[in-house]
Amino acid sequence: MPLFGSSSSRSLRGNHEESNEERFYKNLNNWELPRVPISQIYKERFSFFKADYTIETIEKTVPLSKKQETVPLLSKRSIEKHSRRYKYLHFGLVQVAIKPLSKESLNTPILLSLRDCRFLKFKDSLLRAIETNLCNGPVYFDYYPDYGVSLKDAHEVLTLNIRTGSLPVALIYRVHFKAMTSLFNAIKALRSSSIDETLLMQVDLTRSTKPNPKIIRANEVNFPETWPSPEEGSLENEENITTGQRVRTLSMW
Repeated sequence: MPLFGSSSSRSLRGNHEESNEERFYKNLNNWELPRVPISQIYKERFSFFKADYTIETIEKTVPLSKKQETVPLLSKRSIEKHSRRYKYLHFGLVQVAIKPLSKESLNTPILLSLRDCRFLKFKDSLLRAIETNLCNGPVYFDYYPDYGVSLKDAHEVLTLNIRTGSLPVALIYRVHFKAMTSLFNAIKALRSSSIDETLLMQVDLTRSTKPNPKIIRANEVNFPETWPSPEEGSLENEENITTGQRVRTLSMW
């Protein structure tokens, strides 16, 4: 019997390893940010009159090529569109995912903060923070803000600062919000996230597509002394930054 196994056995092992890699790429290409139905975000309101609000979902996929990026989640164009009829926005749910675009097991560190940039002090502006690695697959979190703002300030409210290292990744996000004529409307959001901690869902595609939850507290994230970095690039108003964008409007009656 050969000491190191026959060539056929080595070939079988090689084929097995290759199939695992192919399975990883297949799972990665097919993976999508899980959807949350509007019925789980807002309580429906029934009326005989035309509603004075609309519920909308914006979804984008943004390939990130720079080591650091700043991404406003609401574009000025979207805000201008709603300002023609409405005065306020209520944010019901923000979903954020980071997906690797390289092969498995490569070191892909991620540092991310979701901030309300109306606040000048970083600690006051911080809504969510994560520090993790994408070596085995994507990560994502859901954040239920449950608060309203004037459309004049909406552009600054939800801003992502991301440090990705040297490997390419894709940012996927959805913003579910209600545009309203008055903040006195019955908002009726069904959920509100806790403060200072993020429930991060990690997907290890080398094993399965089922996410594993992990709680990350803001004081556990190691931000550099200067964050966000003044060298960060901003994706605001840049062309061709999205590989896909979908907007769904639900006018409630």
